[in-house]
This record gives sequence, C-alpha cells and structure tokens, in this order.
Amino acid sequence: MKDKKWMRKALSFLLAVFMVTGSMGTVLTAAAEEPETPPTETVEVVPTEAPEATDVPEVTEIPEVTDVPQATEAPEATDVPEATEIPETTEAPEIVDEAAVDYSRSVLDNEFFDSGFAATFSSAQLYLNPTGDELVGRVTGVVYVTHRPQKGQLNERISVCVYDQTAGVAYGYLAADAVHPVPEEGIENQRHTGVFASGVEMPSALLVLAAATEEPVPTPAPTPVPTEEPVVVPTEEPVVVPTEEPAVEPTEEPASTPAPTDVPDDLENIDRADVIIPGKPTFEMDKATAELGENITFTIHTKNATKILMYIDGSVNRYIYDVPTDTSTLTMSFSSMGSKGGKRTIAFQAYNGNTPGEKSAEQTITLTKPSVKPQVTVKNIDKTTVGLGENITFTLRIKNATKVLMYIDGSVNRRFEDITPDMTEYTFTMSFSSLGSNGGKRAIAFQAYNGTTAGEKTSERVVTVANESPNKPTVTSWSLDKSTVDLNETITFTINTKNATKMRVYIDGKLNRYIYDVKDGATTFQMSFSTLGSNGGVRTVAFQPYNGNTPGAMSDTKTITISVANKPRVELLKISNPNATLGENITFTLRIKNATKVLMYIDGSVNRRFEDITPDMTEYTFTMSFSSLGSNGGKRAIAFQAYNGTTAGEKTSERVVTVANESPNKPTVTSWSLDKSTVDLNETITFTINTKNATKMRVYIDGKLNRYIYDVKDGATTFQMSFSTLGSNGGVRTVAFQPYNGNTPGAMSDTKTITISVANKPRVELLKISNPNATLGENITFTLRIKNATKVLMYIDGSVNRRFENITPDMTEYTFTMAFSSLGNNGGKRTIAFQAYNGAVGGDKTTATTISLMSGSSAAPVIANVKIDKTTAVLGEQIKFTVYLDNATKLLMYVDGQVNRRFEDVTTSMSKYEFTMSFLSLGNNGGVRTIQFQPYNGTTAGEKFKAYTITLTTTVVNKPEVVNFTMNPSRVKLNVPVTFTVNTKNATKVVLYVDGKANTSYPTTGDVTVIERAFASLGSGNGVRAIQFRPYYGTTAGELSPAQSLTLYVTDDPLTVTVPAAKQGDDLTVTWTAAGGATKYQLLLTTSDGTAALLGETAALNYTVPGLKLLQPGDYTITIKALSGNTELESVNKAFTVTGDFVFAVRDDSTSIVVVKYNGTASTLTVPSTVAGLPVVEIGAQAFEGNTKLKSVTLPATIEIIGRRAFAECKNLLEVK
Repeated sequence: MKDKKWMRKALSFLLAVFMVTGSMGTVLTAAAEEPETPPTETVEVVPTEAPEATDVPEVTEIPEVTDVPQATEAPEATDVPEATEIPETTEAPEIVDEAAVDYSRSVLDNEFFDSGFAATFSSAQLYLNPTGDELVGRVTGVVYVTHRPQKGQLNERISVCVYDQTAGVAYGYLAADAVHPVPEEGIENQRHTGVFASGVEMPSALLVLAAATEEPVPTPAPTPVPTEEPVVVPTEEPVVVPTEEPAVEPTEEPASTPAPTDVPDDLENIDRADVIIPGKPTFEMDKATAELGENITFTIHTKNATKILMYIDGSVNRYIYDVPTDTSTLTMSFSSMGSKGGKRTIAFQAYNGNTPGEKSAEQTITLTKPSVKPQVTVKNIDKTTVGLGENITFTLRIKNATKVLMYIDGSVNRRFEDITPDMTEYTFTMSFSSLGSNGGKRAIAFQAYNGTTAGEKTSERVVTVANESPNKPTVTSWSLDKSTVDLNETITFTINTKNATKMRVYIDGKLNRYIYDVKDGATTFQMSFSTLGSNGGVRTVAFQPYNGNTPGAMSDTKTITISVANKPRVELLKISNPNATLGENITFTLRIKNATKVLMYIDGSVNRRFEDITPDMTEYTFTMSFSSLGSNGGKRAIAFQAYNGTTAGEKTSERVVTVANESPNKPTVTSWSLDKSTVDLNETITFTINTKNATKMRVYIDGKLNRYIYDVKDGATTFQMSFSTLGSNGGVRTVAFQPYNGNTPGAMSDTKTITISVANKPRVELLKISNPNATLGENITFTLRIKNATKVLMYIDGSVNRRFENITPDMTEYTFTMAFSSLGNNGGKRTIAFQAYNGAVGGDKTTATTISLMSGSSAAPVIANVKIDKTTAVLGEQIKFTVYLDNATKLLMYVDGQVNRRFEDVTTSMSKYEFTMSFLSLGNNGGVRTIQFQPYNGTTAGEKFKAYTITLTTTVVNKPEVVNFTMNPSRVKLNVPVTFTVNTKNATKVVLYVDGKANTSYPTTGDVTVIERAFASLGSGNGVRAIQFRPYYGTTAGELSPAQSLTLYVTDDPLTVTVPAAKQGDDLTVTWTAAGGATKYQLLLTTSDGTAALLGETAALNYTVPGLKLLQPGDYTITIKALSGNTELESVNKAFTVTGDFVFAVRDDSTSIVVVKYNGTASTLTVPSTVAGLPVVEIGAQAFEGNTKLKSVTLPATIEIIGRRAFAECKNLLEVK
C-alpha cells in the first residue's frame, strides 16, 4: 500500500494469473457486409472440388446461437454506474444496514456493506516479493476486505489483506467479483494458522490469486470432423479468373487435418461441457483523436459474452453488463491526459459469466487539451434591485463551453449543464428566496468549463434584494354585478389593481384564464358559467395580479350561485340500426342540453362515458358495435344520463337493440371453380370465385397466404396463376379463398386440390462425357439434359460427391468440367450417376456410368516457350502471358520462387495456354518479380521453364473514375436482383458501397460494367439504401461516386396513403391500402418546424387525426409504418398542407380557443364559434390590427374577451357584430 507503483505492477500480474485460471475456448466470429480492404498479394488456386457459388447472398445480420447451454452462475450486477474515468477512492462511506447484505453474492452485487467481508481459498496463495521479480510464500487462510466499500464506488478491485496469526498481515488488491461478504462473526471462525516462506516482508507484499474458485471447469473443445473437400492453401499472388471453366476434383481426396485447438497443458483434461467461452472482441472507435471532455463512441463486437471489461492504459477501467447482442456500444469521454502525454491505449475483454475470453488487440486514442479556453461574460441582468421571489433574467455570452457555474456570494449555487460548445448566448431566469448574509447585497459571478477545463471566473456583479419588491402588484379591491345567475348568464367583474400588467382568474381554486393588458386602476371583464361545477352550482372566484412574471398576493374570494333551473338533460333521438349483428356498427344520435358528460347504460350498468361534451352542444352522435349477445338472448337495453360537473340529470327510459350472431352483410364466397385440377409446372390455371358483399380476397396456397385480389364486386371474379414448383407435398397443392369487406373478414372458402403432373417430376440425363478414359488430373467435361430441376446431385462410386445448386427450372442443359485426383478403390474404375431435385422433390437417379482412369501419361509434359507482352508495368495493369506446351493437363505459375496459381483447365490437346493477370504489390525486391512455369500431366511433373523478370512501378498516369451509374429498378422487393450499369474510365474494378460501407468488389468489363445484385435486408433506413461505387486501377483508388437511393420493400402489396384536403382545426381522416403481411399500422405526424409526434397504432386502414393536432396552417407530413408485430415491413411519408387564415392558440386549461392572429384578405368575415371541438372565447391583442381589407366582422356568442388593439388600424372596418 505504501508504494502505488509497486501495487499497480502486482495488480497487473494478479489479473493475468486470474485469467489463466478461468475457462478457455474457441472464438466464434461472424460478419455482415464487411467492407472490402485492398487485397494483399495472395495465391488463389482454382478450386478442384465443387464449383464456386455465383451469387453470394448478402449477410444482413449475425444469426443468434440458439442451442448454447445457459451458464449456471448468478447473473452479473447491471447497475454499477459508469464514470468517464474511474477515480481512485481511498475509503468508501460506511453503511450500517446489515439486513441489506446478501452473503451469497459478491461485493459488487451487494447493495450495502457492514463490517468485514471475506473469501476463503482452499489452496495455495502466492505473494509477490517487494522487488517484483519472484513469487514466494504459501498460506491457507482468510482473505478479507480491509475497509467498507459502498456499492459502485470501486469497479474493478477491492483492497484486501490476508490475515495469518503466525506471519501477520499482507495487503493487496483482488478483483471485486471474487470477494464475497461473510458475517462479522464468520471472520473469526475462518481464520487459520498458516506458514509463510522465510524472508518475505509481509507488510509490503501483495496478494496474487493462484487458486481457482469452485466453478465448473471446462473440457477441451471437441476436434471438428473434417469434411471430404480437399483443403487448398493459397500463396501470395492476386486472384486471376481462368478463361475456361475451372476444374473440380472428387471429394475422396485426403482432407487436411484441422489445426489443434490451442489449450494450455493444465486445462487439457478439464470437463468443458458447461462452459461457454466468449470470443476475442474486436472494436471500432468513431474517432482516434479527441479533446478532453469530448465524447467517443466505441462499437464492440463479441460472441457469447454476458459482460465486457474495458482496459485503459492496461488497467481495467469499467464493466459493461448485460451485453444484449453480439454488438455493444459505449460512449464516454476522458477527463485527463493519462501518464503518456495524451496517448491512451484501449482494449476489451469478454466474459461469459465468470469465464473470460481473450483480450482484444489494443488501439490508441490521442487526447488533446481543448483548443480554446472556455469563456463566459455577463451580457445583461434585466434588473439589479428586486424583492424576494421576484424573477430576474440573466443573459450570458459564452464561447467553447460545455458547462457554466454560477457563484452567489462566493459559493457555487447552480450548474448549467445543457450548454454545448457551439452556443454563443445563454439566458435563464431565477429569483432569490433569502437576503443572504450581507443585508440583501448578493454578489454574482460565473465560470465556464469545457469538460474539466475551466475558464476564468467573471468579476462579481451585485444584485440588491429587498424583503418586498417596491413594484409588487396588488389587487386593491374587486366586485361583480350579480352573485346569483343562470347557466351561461353573463357576469361583469370590476378589479382594481396597482402595478399589475396581467391577472390570473381562479375558479373554484383552479387557474381558469388570464386577463392581459391590465393598467393601474379598474379593469372590467365579462364571463359566464357553462357548468354547475363540482359543488352543486356554488362557484368561487378570486384574482392574482402579476407584473411581468412577478406574482402578487391572491385577492379575496367571492361566491357565485348558479341557478338549478338549468339541470343537464339528454334524450335519445335515433338508433341507426336497432336490429344488428355482432361486430356491426350502430350509430346513436342524442339531444343534449347544459351537459358536460353523458353516461351510457347497457343492460342496467354503465358501459361507457362520453366526456368530450360541452354545455353549448345540442346534439351528439357516436358509433359503436356489440361483441356479445348479453344475458338476454341478444336483447340489449340502452339508456343515457347527462351530467353537468357532478350534477346529474334524469336517466332516459330504456330502448332495446336486438343483436344477432351473423350479419346478413358479412362477406362470403358462395362458390368457386377452376378450369383444370391437373397441370404441368408453369401452366396457367383460371379461377372463378363467386362472392357476396366482398371488396377483396386473400388467396391461400397450401394453407399460407399467397396474394391479394382487389376490386372484388358481387358476383364472379376471375383471375389466373400458375405454379413454378411442386411444393412440399410432391406436387399436390391446395387452394382456398377468404373474402373481406374492408377489414371485415368472412369465412374461408372450401379447399380444392391441384395436382402438378408427375410428368414434370425433376429429371436429369447424362448426355455426354468428353473423355471416359482419362488420366489423373486430366479435365473431363460432363453435359447433362435437365428438366424442371432446381438442384442436381452427382454421385461418384455411390456417394454424393457434389451439389449443383445454381440450376433453375427453365434450364434444359447443364455443362461442367472436373478432374479426378485418385483412382478410387476399384483400380481406376469410377462410377458416375446423377439425380435431379425440384425443391425437396427428388427425381429418379440416372443409371451409373463407368469412367476409366490411369495414373499418368507415358510422355512427360513440357513447356516449349513463354511469351509476355510487357516486362514493365504499373501495379494493377493487365499483362498477357502465352505458354507453349505439350502433353500437359495442368500448369503451375511461380512468382518469386513460390507457387502462385494453378491452371487446371489445361488439356493434352492444347499447344498453348493464354491468360491475363495483374500484380497488386511490388513484392520484396523493389518491384522486380521473377516468373516461372512448370507443366504437369496428372501427377507427373515436367521441368520448370526458365525464369523471366517483370519490373513493376506504382505510378498511375490516369486516376480511375466512375463517370456515372444507373440502377434498374430503383424500387424493388427484397431478394429480387437490381441491374447496375456502371460507366468508368481507367478502372480495373469497382467496389459497391451500401449505406457508406464497402460491400462487394466487381472486375470491370471495359468502360461499361453491368452488375446484377439482390439485397436481403431493408438496412437501417427503413428500406432506403444509399448506393455508391468506388473505382480502382489495381490498388489505386478513385473518388467515391455520388450516392443514389435504392428503395427496398418486403411485400408485393405496397402501402399507398391517401390524405384528403385539410383545413385548420378540422378532424382529418387518412386512409391507406393494406400492406401484405401487416398486422397493424403506426402513425406519426411531423409539423412544418420538424417536430414529430406519435399519433398511435391501429389495425384498421384509416385513422382520424384530431383537429387540435392541425390547429395551425402550414405543411405537415404523416408517416405510416406497416408492422408485423414489432417488425417494420414498410414505411410511407405523405406530405400535405393544412389551409386556413387564422393563428389559433389553446388556453392553458385546454378548454377553449384564442384567436391570436388573422392573416386572410376577406372583406366580410365570420369568426368560428368552435375550433377542433373547443369554444372560441377570446380575440387576442392585436389579432386584426392593421388589416385594411376587412369591412365587417361577425363574432360568435362564445367570445368573452377582446384583447387590446384587437381591431386597431383597421381603416375600412365598418362593423363588428
């Protein structure tokens, strides 16, 4: 403990030893759309087994491992707070809640601690002597915590000591999750006597844990069973695609032995059945250079991890718990430069439970101090003499700041942490609640920070605070013209004030409205009551004056009595359909008076409450349906009762609605037929479906939804389709239909069976073998006749040797070339057979054909001459080679003495072999590369031909460029190919970038390259993928092309949204077509200022946006997302414009509307009485000021307040009525 440097050294050793004692295992990795890096010069050998796949599907996500057994240890704690740097803590606060200690869990997992905590180890404990070069000592005793840490205070280690009655005490550190608490009395029971080696200075020795705890020890990972494919080891040259079909070899060649798993000696015999070994992490940082306090985001890729340790400068800095997926993110900042002048090293280590994986490679971050010191100055204080509680507004000028501290009377009073470095000004309002210690003289100063870098503190400014503001607003008196009124009867209030600019009006103790433009003296305003309130018609009124934001005292309260003569009433006017079926909509129309709420009773009990009713309404309509017949055989009794506040009106007499099980208007399929029930693959079938009350239909094939039929009418609907596969039941396909009326489904139709003719069973026939008598290594070409096949298997000597899965049902012939590398088990007699498949349906296997193989040719293969079209070239420049040879079946090319590639499409009939290639590196000899060739006949090698020299340079005269590119189509379904036409200059290849990341490399074919590519995922942009290309000449890269958007969708039924004309304050019903596979739709509304709000979710194909959401005119966008569960299938943005000439505002109590401004040009205008269902009660100050078009304005009876200068300067206005 005396020497911290010595302690850190020992701690590093501790962590290393502790990791060794943990479990080890194989690292599993997976990748998705990895960016291409320029290839190193490696050898690629043309495969001698199955042909290369021609279309690699895009990997969009790393699949989850579904069958890994769960670890049995307790879950890791997830609530340890993260810090940007872990500060050293010398002592944690003492917590005395012993009941909170869980002695079965580790220190970090306990909420509180008390007294001592210990962990006992049953085997040797090793100690590092003070010089740090020798492990000595031995003890069997107790390890316990020497201080009392609080949860979260120490993340990676706990200070400990080992107590021994003979040798004394040794101090050190231990990983926190390896230390467990024990009751205080348990410590005494666990102390034992031990023996230390002589010569150890115990007070300064440090603990190193060498013994493993009682966790399941993993067994070695099983050796994977080798496949029968031969392993080809590449050398260093770039890939060259041969000009002819690559040869393939049979699978019975000896397979390579997998590399042994790297398992330490002491773990080889451990049972690993229950241990999951996390993989070695990889990670990226969004920046490698940052300022102190600047956020850095780390993206960490792991496998089988439940937590991650982060190392900074070699020491554990923090834990990441509950790792959710194989990719985790962490955002943090640094507050110090570290011990190496700002160079901080970062690494991560994954754990599964307590089982560690291998630590990642280190990366370095370079830190700098903020380039500009943060600054703050006081721009303005709106008043320097105030009363207690009176608001003061401060305006600050700031620069390069992330935080500002406010000092009052020399001490930090508040912190403003919502500041960003790009801000130049900051305003806030506050008030003082005390006079301070200097008789009301309060000294104010500010200091700016950027991260932990402090700027200069401002000079102090003094604000004088008095007990009472000299300008405090007051209500000196107030009166009303009547204290007993009917509902909606006008009352005139006269309020006398001093120093007030506005007033709040309180009704029944709650804020009801504001009165603006108040002056000293009397202010008069009028209002009426539309409800009886909650006290049976007794309403209270009071006023509170304000001067700006400074409140005065509340006035006295007066009582107003509302006459009971206006009791609320409701009457049932109309039921649209008193005889309905379950689920069928019924519309009810009510006549109402003086009501604020209506209750609906069904069968004597309250079923629903309508609380969107206002006293001025005279009629109310709503629609509903019944989901059950009730307890009286479908006879449902309906009644209503009106309320005004808590004052109830009379309940209406009951009316009966009769509900039946089945709707006479339910959509049905009355019958359906098809013109043939036995067909060939791809043969057209005509379906005729007779429906009633249907608007669309779903078509089900083999019990699964296949497609929709729209625009269905009563009567017969005809459509055609064909089958391209036999399905999963050997050609027997089932068909059924389900009718819909809008979103209302009908019953499924009967199911009919269609039989795909057995004549269309997949077939294969061996047409030709180019050379049935061949030598080992000699190419043989097979030609097959195929029909209705999607796959062909090749059998060699009775076993499947290879699969050809690039076959489509429309192919009639298939050719491939391969060579044999062994004579088999029958002296060179090899039997060949084929079998075709269509999906899972297999055809008949062909009759076996025999090929005779010989071990080699009597004449040795030779090379007569080699010609190279250029001996000096630029990296990436194509070079043509011509090799003149005789009696060869294979050709090896050596580059700088090493085999670089094998050409196995050579035949004995060839007299020369030509190919073109380029070099991607200068090699190890400054660009001078030596070239040699060697011929083979089977396994018989000929002599190497003489060596040639090629000189390479890195200079590229013309930089490659993408002139432009097109894609067809630009909107496409997932997994359907898109054709890209890329026009280039001076390019040897182009790299496709998807969403800003390199995805796939394609060689160019002259100046115009055509690429076909399908996409398997929507990406992170809801189906909109950014497409770019980067050209290369060899390894020289050109500029990335401008991005174009490719839109992908999941379903064949695209979402189409319809938005009608929209008027401010009016409800707006949006409709859309069904998206295939969608179970619900989510709606968002974005206003013209970019503010987005979630409207809701619905399973219907329409949604009504409330008028309150569309109160202001302007441009809006509605977004509709088609969802299947929580998976987004498709998203559509629909822009629309809300028209109107008014600017409205909703009052604070959300009960009424204020006209803020009129922007129209009408000469005659009627102000609406309601907007969005709320009454218009106020014309705001200056609402019509300066409008010279107006001649006549009609105001509704609901208007209670007309603001100051509302109609000022309206020079042509003749009347306001």
